[in-house]
Formats: sequence, structure tokens, C-alpha cells
Amino acid sequence: MTKEQEVSTNIANNNVSINCKINQINNNHIVSISPTKSSWMTDYHLNIFFPTLLVIIGWRILYLNAKKLATRTESKAILDSIIKIYEEIDKLVVDFWLGDLTEQDPESYLMIIMAKFETLNNRTNDLHSRNVDIDKSALNEYYSALTLNCEYRNSITQSECTVLAQNILNTSRQNISNLYINYSKTYKPTYNIIKNFLHS
Repeated sequence: MTKEQEVSTNIANNNVSINCKINQINNNHIVSISPTKSSWMTDYHLNIFFPTLLVIIGWRILYLNAKKLATRTESKAILDSIIKIYEEIDKLVVDFWLGDLTEQDPESYLMIIMAKFETLNNRTNDLHSRNVDIDKSALNEYYSALTLNCEYRNSITQSECTVLAQNILNTSRQNISNLYINYSKTYKPTYNIIKNFLHS
């Protein structure tokens, strides 16, 4: 008759308890025994391991969320500074193309526009480095519209000036709208915790 069962045997002389497995019993006599393999994962280890793991996961999620919010806030500040530059340029455009003809200096206008646009381009590159999509061709078209025929300001009609100014303002508004759209695509209101937990 063969039977397996777990037993705990007390060795009389040494008073030592050991765990063993009875492999075979013949005629009520033990034929062979072998020590049982104890698992390293005891209840004590489980009580320590799982709470610690949950704490680590919790802190990781909090860290990623805080990092995401901080990055989004910084990028929003850059976006706001870009919008402000667009507004400053728009004011220059209105003053130049629709202001008093005798007060307009095409060379001064061009120098100020070049300086403002350089700042605009740098801030746009900063936003692009934060994974916000930037249409460089739209920026180039905007600069071309800003400088188109500005040297002829004193010799073209007021209606033509109005058309040029309106074209610049329309391009400006379109660029700002695209920036907001691209910013929202990169920094969505919802946050994929699992994806960022695995890949960050």
C-alpha cells in the first residue's frame, strides 16, 4: 500500500521537529521518507511584500501625475508668452498699416518686426521641444506677410494697406488657434496612468 502524507516528527533524543513526507508504507512500516520543501514565501513575507508594493505603486502614480501637471503648466506659460508676442506684433501691424502716414518709418517697423519675430521663433522652438507640433511653414508665411511691401507703405493706397493688415491679422489668429489645438493634443485633460507608468 502506497500513501503520501505530511507529518511532523519529533526526534526524541534531540527534541528537534522536522517536516518530512512519507513516500511509501508497506505492511504498516515506513519504507521511505523525504524532507518537504518549504516555500520562501510565507505569510510573513506576503504581509510585508504586498503593502510595500502598493505603497511603491501609489508613490509612482503620484510622482507621474505631479510631473505631468508641472510640465503642462510650464508649457502653458510658454504658450501664453507666444500669444503675447503675437498680440504685440498685431499692434505694431495695425499702427503701421492703418496709422498716420506721416508717422510711419518702414525701416524702423522692419527692424522691430525682425526682433519680435526672432523672439517668437525661439519661444515656438521651446514649445516644440515639449512635443507640441509646430508648423514651421505657417511661421514662414506669417513673416512674409509681416514684411510684404512694407517698404512701399508711403506710396500705396489706404485700401491696400487695410488688405495687407487684415491678411496679417488673419494669419496671426490662425497660428494662435493652431497652437492651442496642438497644445491640447499633447497635453490632454485625461491622463493615461498605465501607459505612463510603464513607459516613463
